[in-house]
Amino acid sequence: MLFFSFMSLPPLRAQQADASAPIVREWTSLDGRKITAEYLGHKDADIALKLKDGKIAFVPAIKLSTQDNIFLKEKHRIYMQPWATWPEKSRQALRTFEMKQEMSEGAGVNYTTEHFRFHCDVKVGNALVKDLAKLFELTYQLHENSPLGILAEPNDTYFAARLMAKTEDYRKEAGTSGSSCVYLSKEKVFLAPLESLGLQLGNSGWKKNHSDVDHTPIVHEVSHMLTHDILINMPLWLSQGYAEYICRIPIKNDTFQTDKKSTREAIREMFFDFHLKATNRRSSATTPKVTNSDKKAYYESDSVPFLVKVEQVLKMTDEEWATGNPPSIPVPTPTTARPRPGGKGEVISIGGNRRTFITAPGQFPRLARLYRSAHLIIYYFLEIEGERGVAKIRKFLEKNRAKMKIYEKYCEDFKQYQSEWAAFTKLPGVTSLDNGRIEYPSHLIPPTPPSQPFNDPSELKLTGLNELLDGESPEALGEKIEQALVKELGINFQFKEL
Repeated sequence: MLFFSFMSLPPLRAQQADASAPIVREWTSLDGRKITAEYLGHKDADIALKLKDGKIAFVPAIKLSTQDNIFLKEKHRIYMQPWATWPEKSRQALRTFEMKQEMSEGAGVNYTTEHFRFHCDVKVGNALVKDLAKLFELTYQLHENSPLGILAEPNDTYFAARLMAKTEDYRKEAGTSGSSCVYLSKEKVFLAPLESLGLQLGNSGWKKNHSDVDHTPIVHEVSHMLTHDILINMPLWLSQGYAEYICRIPIKNDTFQTDKKSTREAIREMFFDFHLKATNRRSSATTPKVTNSDKKAYYESDSVPFLVKVEQVLKMTDEEWATGNPPSIPVPTPTTARPRPGGKGEVISIGGNRRTFITAPGQFPRLARLYRSAHLIIYYFLEIEGERGVAKIRKFLEKNRAKMKIYEKYCEDFKQYQSEWAAFTKLPGVTSLDNGRIEYPSHLIPPTPPSQPFNDPSELKLTGLNELLDGESPEALGEKIEQALVKELGINFQFKEL
């Protein structure tokens, strides 16, 4: 008799091809014509091919051979046009804006725009929802022109948003008490209490409370929604930094001001505004009088809150971001299903014990410091490096997607292995023992589990880091980014290890 233990097999490391390497091959049409071209990715039902003369051709996949389509299924990637800076159309007002109101099948009311459906558990009226809906549509239009080149698809016809009359109901659903709105990845829904949207319940129903509503948290969470399809491939510092970069683009006259001067000045104002609040010079009742000299003196002073060393952020795992501790998660297995950054609550907010981090007066709290640092790193790649920086981020994500595909294939193989194992244990002569072991006749051969694709779970999010570094060390690139930010923004940033 032979003994076999389910847990005794050591993990094996799978090899991965370079997902960012150019793929040049011969393509064959259904009528037999052949051409050699570089595969750039899918654009809807077409594939983008780069010809020898540098031109890009879009070819319907159904007009290619069976072998070509098998290859495309295995090597599927999304085509993204080169991006150097925000196009003029990103600064345009909405082309059209219509909103319909209808009673929902259950309790509450649905408000529907071109791309979003807002379900409110009470009736508040079109006029009160209109500003929020316009902000959502404006953010959608911005993402149509975004540097990542990817726009998520809703589960149904519309992206879903739920507005709740009771803040306590929102906190229960969102799983957090410190947020004004949240994106729930599992349900693919934006969630917010009406109170955080500037509405209050009066004697005659809901009305605006006449206070300015900060749009940045809303745009931040909607950005997560509109990049949902790649969130699983982004480390927390990248997904949060990108959402912060987007939500800090100023809005004026119902348009995002995406020109470089406006995005630069918005960042400078953000830091100065924090300075005013920290020194008790800003309140809801008064606006302090400040001069350009005041601002210049602050930007050049040592009072600017320190940021996290760029090299530390670039290498930061999700667990380090959330808790400040190195990864302690074992290698994920399919028994816990496909890994995802968060559960209930914001898709990429893990939580952590923030009480262990003490904040000095005038300094950012730990998590805010990380947000600001990640935001500026994204600003560097998109606004300072431009097309070259965008290409690096895209390659980073493409490499991560390739790693995820390997892991998903492992999950499928493991599920098949579990079925085969269950069937094997039911064969005549197979006996279950303690500690997950079995006893079986020597003529039987138990199924072999698939090899685990990695030993470190952070590889799912950071395997593409080399593409971002582009031949530089994290230390060298980090120092270059820090110096560039100081010069570009004209702020005396200090970068320190957490």
